[in-house]
Amino acid sequence: MLLIACSVFDVKAKAYMVPFFVQNVNLARRSFGDAVCDNQTGISRHPEDYQLYKVGEFDDNSGVFSKFVQPEFLANAVDFVGNKVKEVLNEKN
Repeated sequence: MLLIACSVFDVKAKAYMVPFFVQNVNLARRSFGDAVCDNQTGISRHPEDYQLYKVGEFDDNSGVFSKFVQPEFLANAVDFVGNKVKEVLNEKN
């Protein structure tokens, strides 16, 4: 199966976090939105500082990673604050 590699970019630190793998970008956005809404995370305390990117793909059958020349922007954390979560998830489908 081809998995999407995603990473959260910390604007203030100017660095990407350790990637995570999902089956599609909708699941990546949902996971990111969950982190934004979870008040135990740094992302929820400073949503203006975080962005989600697709950074590559991983084929779990062959073990091959492919990376992108340029990360693909998926979402801003601030877009998931409050009642906007459903709007963001629905408009990206």
